[in-house]
Amino acid sequence: LGRGDLNLNLSGTYVSRYKVQDRPGGPIYDAAGATNDRRTAPPQSDLRFNARATWTSGRHSITGLLRYYSPLEFTLDPTVEISAFTPLDLAYTYTMDIGGRATQLTFGSTNVLHEGPPVVPPPGFQPFIPGLHDTRGRAVWFKVGVTF
Repeated sequence: LGRGDLNLNLSGTYVSRYKVQDRPGGPIYDAAGATNDRRTAPPQSDLRFNARATWTSGRHSITGLLRYYSPLEFTLDPTVEISAFTPLDLAYTYTMDIGGRATQLTFGSTNVLHEGPPVVPPPGFQPFIPGLHDTRGRAVWFKVGVTF
């Protein structure tokens, strides 16, 4: 890339089976990839991953993070699939020396493309899945970090 360094990172989890029994002696079911409405198991994407790219040049760095949550089977109506959720986050960091200490000023945004959470239809308890999907939309933030 000419000037600078590029760091790429991919991490993820695939859940092939998630066996759950709601009560002793009750039926055992596979909760992977399902919303699990009216069950004791939480909503569980069967595939989640984070793909991160960071470019650094001198005192500047830019990071992009793509988060992926796979589609879910709607437990109350297995013919319905809740869409995947893939928000993109971006951040810019400037590093400087203040009083002999490395100081980072970072400006960033989560869910830059303002992707809304997938809709969970009635009779779901809520129109979204709070454990997986962020309903806040785009958020902008600023951070100062000092190394001691």
